[in-house]
Amino acid sequence: MIQTDGNSRFRVEELASLDSSSSLQPQWNALAERTGTVTVFSTWEWQTTWWRHYGAGNRLRIITVHNGERLIGLLPFYVKRVALAPFFAMREGLLVGSGGDTSPDYLGPLIEPEHEQAVARLLADRVANTRSDWDVLTFMDMSPGPFLELLVECLSDAGLDVSVRKSSTIRVARLPPSWDEYLARMHRDRRYRVRNLRRNALRELGARFNLPQSDGELQAAVDDLIALHRKRWARKDHTKGAFRSRSYIGFHREAIERCHRNGWIRLYRMEAGGKAAAVLYCYRYRDEVLYFQSGFDPQLEEYSLGQVLMGFAIESAIGEGARVFDLLKGDHPYKSSWSNDVRSTFDLVAYNTSALGRLRLLSSKLGSLKTTKRPAAG
Repeated sequence: MIQTDGNSRFRVEELASLDSSSSLQPQWNALAERTGTVTVFSTWEWQTTWWRHYGAGNRLRIITVHNGERLIGLLPFYVKRVALAPFFAMREGLLVGSGGDTSPDYLGPLIEPEHEQAVARLLADRVANTRSDWDVLTFMDMSPGPFLELLVECLSDAGLDVSVRKSSTIRVARLPPSWDEYLARMHRDRRYRVRNLRRNALRELGARFNLPQSDGELQAAVDDLIALHRKRWARKDHTKGAFRSRSYIGFHREAIERCHRNGWIRLYRMEAGGKAAAVLYCYRYRDEVLYFQSGFDPQLEEYSLGQVLMGFAIESAIGEGARVFDLLKGDHPYKSSWSNDVRSTFDLVAYNTSALGRLRLLSSKLGSLKTTKRPAAG
């Protein structure tokens, strides 16, 4: 399919298998680097690894836009069948990276900045034109921008019921050139607590901070991360927490291994008494560090080693020239204490005019009424 915009000639195509998309790897990552706004979660390594672990039985659709031989636009999504009743299965369109028990922030298309508006419209038009293949479109955790705006426009023009809501408020720390400057910007009581917790951990526990580098060290740190995370949640609620499913563990082990080859992994680790006491699982992509998951020894909870290690991690990120430490979704108090800015992501849901699309819309509205209905007075 070829579409034109002004004097430029753009070619819009669609790939339907992972094998086909693998030939795009160099251009895919080159485009991700050029956009300047996407995260590691949009790279070929992360997206294709996610698909291998979570995509079985679903229909993949990778929309590409080329200007000559140059890739200037890319949107990976898929269609999943979701049972509504014993004899009814709704078809749901989802972004690759969402729909499993691992769902990151900042999903959406890769778009060449030079042609942002034109490519965003081509991608939005193409998604709208696939509506005969899905009943509901659920694009989660998207960054704001022209694509989201134009997708709402295209779907609405096609007669679909479309809604957009803020998904997450994401806390971020914009980093100065030095750790001392970062501390100086804190309230004095907070600054005292950060220093005091570190001092206590070093003096009373003999805590040591390290950043595993070799393949063997990295795999050992992943083992520590999983064990500590599970140990911590076993004391709270064993039905919650991460690293509970084979898919989750398998995906993250492979994602860490593949991203490590590109220098994108940061597993900040702290030892106490000669064994792992805390691990922070992060990614470093361009000039940002993104905090994804963690594990702490609950037996040492009184020392707040998670807070101590977060301080070491941010200091390490500053030391290697990172400009942002992104705490990702989850508006927890501890994240607020480290951050100095916020970002937002958005969810788009579109209900098709198909019978199942209308049924799902009605079900959603009825569910909304139930949750907002107030009890009668008296």
